[in-house]
Amino acid sequence: MSFLVHIAKGVDMRQSHVALLLSVCIGGAHAAPAILAFDADHLKVVEGQPVRLHWEVSGAATVTLNGVPVSGNSQIVRYAAGDASTLRHTLTASTPGGVETATRTIELSPGIVLDKDYIPEAYATGCKPVQEPDFVLSHEYARIEPRDCASVKVRNPVFVWPEIYNATQMVLTLNFPSGKSPLQITTTRTSLILPELLSETGLYTWQVQYRLPNGQSRSGAVRRFHFDGNAVDNLPDLPTAAEVIARIGPRLHPRLIPLAADGQVMQASAIHAAVQASPLAASYKTYLAEAEQVLANTKYAMPAEPIGLKPEVIADAAFRAAQGIERLSVAALLKGDQRYHAQAIARLLQLASWAPDGATGECQQDQANRQIMLTLAQGLDMFYNNMNTADRYVLINVINQRLNPLMYKMEASLRANPYDSHVLAAAYYAVQTLMLSAGAVGQGPAGDVTFEQGAEYDKSCNAKGKPLAPVDRFTTAWETLITSSGTWGGGTDSAFGNGVSYAWNTLNAYAPALASYLLMANVDLSRIPALRQFGDNFHAQTVRNRWSKVRGTFGDGSNLTGDYESYAWNSYRLFAQVSQNPVDEWYYRDNIEQTQSFALPFHHYFLTAIRPPVEPAVLPILKRTYLFEDAGVVAMHSNTAYPQRSSLFFRSSRLGAINHSHADNNAFTFVSKGKSIFISGGIYDEFGSLPEQKIRRATRYKNALTFDAGEGYEDAGIGQAEPAASPVAPGAPLFYMQPHGRLINFHAAETSDWSVATGDATDAYRSRDIKTSVWNPLLQGAVRTVAYNPKAGVALIYDWAQSATKRRWQMNYQTLVAPVDIGAREFRVDAGDGVSVCVSYHGYDGTFSAPEKMSKVAQDTQLAWPAGEPEQYHTAYKTNIRSNSMASLIVLKEDCDAVSVTAEYLSPTKLLVKVDTSWFLFDKKAVQLSE
Repeated sequence: MSFLVHIAKGVDMRQSHVALLLSVCIGGAHAAPAILAFDADHLKVVEGQPVRLHWEVSGAATVTLNGVPVSGNSQIVRYAAGDASTLRHTLTASTPGGVETATRTIELSPGIVLDKDYIPEAYATGCKPVQEPDFVLSHEYARIEPRDCASVKVRNPVFVWPEIYNATQMVLTLNFPSGKSPLQITTTRTSLILPELLSETGLYTWQVQYRLPNGQSRSGAVRRFHFDGNAVDNLPDLPTAAEVIARIGPRLHPRLIPLAADGQVMQASAIHAAVQASPLAASYKTYLAEAEQVLANTKYAMPAEPIGLKPEVIADAAFRAAQGIERLSVAALLKGDQRYHAQAIARLLQLASWAPDGATGECQQDQANRQIMLTLAQGLDMFYNNMNTADRYVLINVINQRLNPLMYKMEASLRANPYDSHVLAAAYYAVQTLMLSAGAVGQGPAGDVTFEQGAEYDKSCNAKGKPLAPVDRFTTAWETLITSSGTWGGGTDSAFGNGVSYAWNTLNAYAPALASYLLMANVDLSRIPALRQFGDNFHAQTVRNRWSKVRGTFGDGSNLTGDYESYAWNSYRLFAQVSQNPVDEWYYRDNIEQTQSFALPFHHYFLTAIRPPVEPAVLPILKRTYLFEDAGVVAMHSNTAYPQRSSLFFRSSRLGAINHSHADNNAFTFVSKGKSIFISGGIYDEFGSLPEQKIRRATRYKNALTFDAGEGYEDAGIGQAEPAASPVAPGAPLFYMQPHGRLINFHAAETSDWSVATGDATDAYRSRDIKTSVWNPLLQGAVRTVAYNPKAGVALIYDWAQSATKRRWQMNYQTLVAPVDIGAREFRVDAGDGVSVCVSYHGYDGTFSAPEKMSKVAQDTQLAWPAGEPEQYHTAYKTNIRSNSMASLIVLKEDCDAVSVTAEYLSPTKLLVKVDTSWFLFDKKAVQLSE
C-alpha cells in the first residue's frame, strides 16, 4: 500500500511528523465491512427446493454463510423438512482477523403446507372431525347430520342418523355449551327438525341411543357441531310443519292464486295485467294461444291410459295429459271462459279414471304417478268452486290412492336407504299435493268425505311391507322434505353430489315445488341451508353458454351436453325468481332471447304478479374455484363466468358409487378453452343395463388409477366397487357408498394462481364378497392430488398408491378424439379450433396402449353404441414392472405450451416439481407449495 504525503513549506517539522503519522494510520485502516444487499429468490420454500441466496458486500476480506466461508456473490441452499436451521441463513462479512464484522440474516419460511388430513375451512374453527369408525356407519347407506364439527347456521337444525335393525325407539340427546340440562327427544323416526331453538353460542354435542326389544340399548358416537347466534351469515329458522299448515288451513281455494300485499286473494285481472307488463308477456301470449289449441284438441290431446307400454312412454303420456290440463286450468282462471272450465274438468275426470294401482301407479311408474297425482290436486284446487261435490270426491279418492303408496315409501324406504333418489323426489310432490288438497270435501256413496292430513296409508308396493300406523301425513311429508333436501352432500353448502346432470333434473322438480310453496303459504325454501347456495352447483359445473358442447363432469348423464340449453331458460329461471339472487338471474340469461316466446310453467306467471325477478348481476365476479367438501367435488376454472373457460374438475366423495354416481373417486375431467378434453367415459341410456354399467360406471374409463390382480394376470383395469371378492378382471361396479373417497386437502387463495385439492380414495378400491357382504380392501393407499394454474395453462396430477400385492399400475385417459404423437411418456390431444393439450408422465417405465374406440368396447360387451353418439377413446399407460407401491406425476399443458416443468424424485414417493417459478412437493397425502 503506498501513501502520497504533501508537506507544506514553512511548517514546523515536529508538526509535520505528527501529521505524517496520522496520515499513515488513517490511510492504512480498512473501511468497515458492509453488506449492501442479501436476498433470496424465494422466501417461501418447500422441502428440497433449491433457493439461491445472493449478496453484495464491500470492505470485507472474508465472507461466510452460516459460518462457512463462501466466494462469489451467491449460493444455492435447500430446506430440509423439520430442520429449522435450513430456514435461517446468516451472512457475515469480516475484515482481516475478524476485527470488524457485519452480519445480516434471512429467515425463509415453509410455503403452503397441506397435511391435516381434512379441510379446516369446511368445519368449525379449531374442530377436527373424528374419522374413527362408529358402529352405525356399518349401515350400508349411513347418513348423518350434522356431521362432526359442522358449523350450523340455523337455530333449529336438521338431525339425521341411520336406523339399526330391530330398534323400537331412539333417543336423541343434545348437550349445550353451557352445560345446562341436556335436551332429550324420544322418537321412532330417524330424522327431525330440532323442536327447541338454539340460543347459546359454542360447541354442542349430540348422540343417539337405540333402544332394543330385549330392554338393552346401544349408543352411537358423540358428535359435535358449532353454532354462533351472532354470525352474520346465519339463516332464518327452518319452517315447521305446524307453521306451514297454519298458513294453508285458512286459505280458500284456489290456493295457487297468490295473495296481494294486503293479504287478499289477487284478482285474475291483476295477474293478467302484471304478466302482460312484464318480460314474460311474449311467453304468456304463447301459453294462452296453446290453451286455445288444447281446447281445439290440436295440441296436447288427451291420451288414452297407457297400458303395456315402456316406462318412458307411460311417463310421456302422463306429461302430455298434465300439460293440456294445466293450460286449460290457467286459461279458465285468468280468462273466466266456461269452455275451458268444462274441458279441464272433463279431462281431470278422465285422468282420474286411470288405474291408480296400474301401469301409471307408484309401484310401476313412480314418475307418471306423481305427475298425475299433482295434476289432479292442482285441478281440485283450481276448480274446487266450479265442480260438483261428486266430482270432487272422485278426485279426492284417486289422489289418496296415488298418494298412499308414495307416503309409505317416504316413511319406510328412506329409513332403509336415505339415498333413494326417486323416494327423495317424492317429498316435493307429496307436500304440494297435501297443500292443495287439505280440507277438500267431496260427496261419496256414504256421504261427505274430507281430505284429511292424518289419513291412513297402508298401501305398500312391497307385498311384505307392514301397514304403518296413521300419522299426520303433512308433518311426515314436510319433515321428510326439509331433512332430506341436503342428502347429496348439501347439508351445509347446498352441494348436489349425485352428478350435475341429475342436479338439473332435480331442479326441474324443485323449482315449481318451491314456487308452489311460496304461492300457497308464503314459505321460501330457497333460504334453507340445503338450498341457499344451490346455484353454485350449476355455476361451478355447467358453463353459462346456451350452445356449449362441454360435457357433464361426473355421474350418469355426463355424456350429455345440452343441460343448460334444456333447463336454464325455464327451470333455472323459475328458481332465480324464487331465490331473488342477482347472480342466479344473470346465470340463466345467455341467449335468452331465443326462448322469450316459449310457454313456461304457470308458476312463472303467477309469481310475477307478487315477486317479479330482480335485476341480473352485471359481469359478476364469481369464485374461481368451488369446493363442495361434503359432496366430494372440486371445480377449478380460468374464469367461471367466461363461456370458453378452462376447467379442471375433481371428485373424491363419501357418496362412493351409489345411485347415479360412478366408481370414479379420485377421477378428473378437464376442459380447455370451451372444449372437453378428458371426459367421464361411457354412455347413459338405460340405468339398469348390466353391459352399460360395465362401461359407464367403470373406473378405467374415468381418468383414474387402475391395476392388475398380480403375477399371472394382465388386465390392469381393476378399480373401485368391484363385484367379486378377489377380482382378476374388472366387473360392473356395485351401487354402494362403502367404496368411497374423501377430500383431505384444499387450497385456493385469491392471491394464488394455483388451486389444489387432494382426495383419499383408499376405501374406494374395495371389492365385495356377495355371499358374506364383506368389503375387501384391494389397496392400502390410493391418494391423488390435483393442482391447476389456468394462467400458466398447467395442471399437475400426483398419484400415490400402496398394495400388499405387487401389481402393474395403469393410468387411464378418456377423450373424444384419439390422442396423437404418442411417445414413451407423452401424447397430445387436438380438440379442434386450435385447442390442444399435451400430456407427459413421470414415473415407472411403461407403455401407452393404442387408443381404443369405445364403440368397439361397447360392441365387445354386447352393447350397442347409440347412433349419433360421438366416438370416445380410451388410452392407457401401464407400468412394465409390478410393484407394491407407486408414485407418479401427470402434467397437462394447454396449447402444449413451453412453460418449464421439471420433476425430481427425492424419495420413491416424494416428488419435487417446478413449474416456472412455482415449486411443489408431493409426498403421499401431504402437499407443499411455494410461489
